[in-house]
Amino acid sequence: MVKTLAFALVVVSSGEVQQDRTTYYAKLEACRWFAQMIGRRQKYYHPVEDAYCEAVHIDTDKIKPITVRVIPKKVPEQAEGE
Repeated sequence: MVKTLAFALVVVSSGEVQQDRTTYYAKLEACRWFAQMIGRRQKYYHPVEDAYCEAVHIDTDKIKPITVRVIPKKVPEQAEGE
């Protein structure tokens, strides 16, 4: 059994933690981003009541944490004199 540190995205709905909706992320930034996104009201989407990240130790034989890779947008170069 190999234990590793991960970040659990905990979802709260109707005042209760939804254990079956917990997702594990390898990086805290990814977990925070998803917590913010599912808590934000958008057109055709009702947000969850609350979502937060919590550091946990998981057994990597049973649970594989999600690794999200972010590709930054290209920033156009500025011409001289601008």
